[in-house]
Amino acid sequence: TNTKRDNYEATHNSAPEETIPRINPADYAPKVAAMASAGNHYILHDDGTVTTGGSCGTNGLCTGGSSVAIPAGWTFSGNKWKVSGSSAADGVFYSEAKVDVFGSPGSSSSPWQVTIIARDDIRISGSPHIKPYPPTSDDLKNHLLVTGNDLEISGNMEADYAAGAILVHQQFKISSSPKINGFIIAGDGQPT
Repeated sequence: TNTKRDNYEATHNSAPEETIPRINPADYAPKVAAMASAGNHYILHDDGTVTTGGSCGTNGLCTGGSSVAIPAGWTFSGNKWKVSGSSAADGVFYSEAKVDVFGSPGSSSSPWQVTIIARDDIRISGSPHIKPYPPTSDDLKNHLLVTGNDLEISGNMEADYAAGAILVHQQFKISSSPKINGFIIAGDGQPT
């Protein structure tokens, strides 16, 4: 409403506008592939294989690269990548499939350092303690989660990414008792 807008403007003292990034996970795929030499940057394919490097098309599907073992804590079944248990590999993970985090990696004193970018949904039903993985690429800094579809947080996730964002192409749903310190931006199906 006009009243809400006026109240917002009054309490923010005409703060400068911030640029909202484009929410399209396919844009991130080549960036993750290009960081293969930096280590801990993985392409999780929709057939259950994992590579580093390679090339990625505008559709977000990647080819080539070097095959590597599935990172610790991750599994592939039912056409989705899953994280279970109390520990998982740190890094930047670009997934061509859905991602389901139902484990609880990390702790308040030692958070799981991860950036998850998925062409499809991300669901977090566990209780992970997470913060963004510190990549050397400016394009990937301070990103915690980027989805090409929906985000559902139904667990007790604790996340501190105050300078960064969770970017959701469609919509998000939050239930249970998560503790989140950072921005969540949803595009409602509009990548820009």
